[in-house]
Amino acid sequence: MARDMEKKREYNRKYYQEHREKWYEHHIEHREEKHEYNYKYYQEHRNILRARSQERQTQNPEKVHDRNHKYYQGHREEELIRACEYRTENPERVRESSCKSHRKQRGAKQGACRPRPEACETCGARPGGKVLHFDHDHVTGAFRGWLCHHCNVALGMVKDNPTTLRALAVYLENGGLDGSAVAA
Repeated sequence: MARDMEKKREYNRKYYQEHREKWYEHHIEHREEKHEYNYKYYQEHRNILRARSQERQTQNPEKVHDRNHKYYQGHREEELIRACEYRTENPERVRESSCKSHRKQRGAKQGACRPRPEACETCGARPGGKVLHFDHDHVTGAFRGWLCHHCNVALGMVKDNPTTLRALAVYLENGGLDGSAVAA
C-alpha cells in the first residue's frame, strides 16, 4: 500500500514538472472564474465551513498555535506595521476595546476602568507612540490607573511596595545612602 502511494507521488511530481507551464497558463486564464466560484461557494456554505474550521481548531489547539506562530514569525514586521496603523487610525476604538478587555479580564465588579488618557497619570509623560499601561492591584485585581512604561516598570521593580518607594525617594533627595533610607 505504501509502495503504491510512493509510486503515485512520484508520478504526480513528474507530471507536474512536465506540465507546470501549461498548468500555470491555464491557472492565469481562469483565475477570475475560479475566484468567483470559490467566493460563491463560500457564501453558500459559510456556516458549514466555519463549523468545520472551529471543530478542527478545538481538536488540534497545538497545531493551530504552531501554524499561527509560524505565520507570525514569517510576517512579524508586516503584522506590527498593520497593528500600528490600525491603532493610529482608530485611537478611540483601541482605547475602548483595551478598556473593555481589561475590565473583562479583571472582572467588571472590581472597579470601573476609565478611558485611557493622553498622558501618564503619575508623571504626566506622553507615551510618544507607545501605549499607556493598565495598572492594577495584583492582589485584588482592582484597576488603579494608566501608567507610562517607566512608571509601570518602576512599580514592578519595587513589587508595588510603597515603603520601598518612599525609601527610594529619600535616597534620591539625600543624594545617596545615609542610613535613613534603608527600607523596612
